[in-house]
Order: sequence, then structure tokens, then C-alpha cells
Amino acid sequence: MSRPRGAFREAARLGLGAELDLLAAQTILESARALPDERTVTVNVSPATILDSRFAVVLAAADRDISIEITEHDRVEDYRALVRALARLPSHSFGVDDVGSGYASMQHILRLEPSYVKLDRALVTAIDHDPSKQALVRGLLGFLAETGTDVVAEGIETGDEARALGDLGVGYGQGYFFGRPAPAAELIST
Repeated sequence: MSRPRGAFREAARLGLGAELDLLAAQTILESARALPDERTVTVNVSPATILDSRFAVVLAAADRDISIEITEHDRVEDYRALVRALARLPSHSFGVDDVGSGYASMQHILRLEPSYVKLDRALVTAIDHDPSKQALVRGLLGFLAETGTDVVAEGIETGDEARALGDLGVGYGQGYFFGRPAPAAELIST
């Protein structure tokens, strides 16, 4: 299983999802020590990992701002418990990853009130010539503006996609158009 997403799905299937999430978070935060302290580091975790008391310990060991992204792979069984768990974590921002796919539904946004949401690449790919995607994103942006939620478009691979998203009012983006993933040590100069 060469793709990380497949490894996380398999770990969850085996009942080891939280363990892999925790290991990934620890690895990311250790690697981030190479970055300047003022840089925020993002950690993607499942709702189950947020409910796991070990996650708070991992976050407490980091001496920097952390943004927690709730992944879309798992269904949330108890939003009240998840909200309580998020409130107990050290004060960090959090967002909902991959809105528009998996379990990253409007319920996540309504019940969790995230600082930001990330539009799934399925909504972003070829948006520059897809009026239906443009209409959907425009509607989401209107709703999210009303709730004070920032929007990040992920999976931007072309300048035309970036321009179309900017024209729609999406303020932030990520994807190969802007740069490839790299080890933290290589990002110091950027």
C-alpha cells in the first residue's frame, strides 16, 4: 500500500487508526522543529483520535501553534463528545478537511463551528470550466462567510483553477500549482 490514504484506511479497518494518527502527528511535530517557531503546523486526525486522551498529550508537547484538521474518513457518532474533546485541547485552530467528500458534511460545519474548511479537490479540479462546481462553491462561500469560516481550496493544479477560485472569492489555496510537498527542513527558506 504505497499511498498514505490507503495506509490510514487499512489502519482504521484493523482498529489501529488512532495509533497511526498519533504516530503521524508526533512525526509531523518533530519534523516541524526545523521550522521557525512562528510557523503554524497542521495535523490531520480522525474524530476518534481527537477523542483519544493521548492526542492532547501529543499536542501539549509541541511548542508552537497547531492547526487540527478533522479528516473525512470517519463518521462522527457523537458530536457533543467531539466538541467537548476539542474544547479540552490546548487552544489551537481547527478545520474540517475535504469538505465535499466522505463524512465531511455540512453537519461537521454546523455542529463543530470550525475556523476554516478545506474544499475537497473533487470540487476544485477543472472548476475553471465547470459552471455547476462554480455554483456549488459560490453557495458554500456565501454560507461560510455568514458563519465567519475561512475557506481553503485544496488540490489546485493549474493557474486557471487558481484564478477561477480567486474570482469566486476563495481566499486560500494549496496544491501542486503552488508547490510540491517537501520535508520541513527544505521549507525553512520559503
